[in-house]
Amino acid sequence: MNANKPMVGHDFMRQLCSLNPQFASSVLEDYIRPIVRDEDVVLEIECGTNSALLYLSRLCQGSKGPCIWFQEAWLTPNEFQYISGRETAKDWKRSIRHCGKSMKLLLTKGILSTHPPICDCDGCRISSPV
Repeated sequence: MNANKPMVGHDFMRQLCSLNPQFASSVLEDYIRPIVRDEDVVLEIECGTNSALLYLSRLCQGSKGPCIWFQEAWLTPNEFQYISGRETAKDWKRSIRHCGKSMKLLLTKGILSTHPPICDCDGCRISSPV
């Protein structure tokens, strides 16, 4: 792969599968259903009655890194939880679901991952007020 060319869509999906065996087996077993959209790997998610798209390459932390596309706007997981009427919930990982499975379950099983709290990437530098 060309180091100067950014990874897109199917390339990113291949890298996710090669670096994370749990992600790969979860896709094969239809445990998760990622799609390629806008040259990225995306999960359809729900919180309350709202549905949105979670862009995996943008997933940083709950209050940092807008990674959820909802009603023509980028939101952090905390913001999406808040506008979905779950503002009293303390943990976005329990409130936001993909195919009926909580983000907490997908993170605990190692299928998905977030950045460490000390991360200083561009996405983690963007914090939300929620």
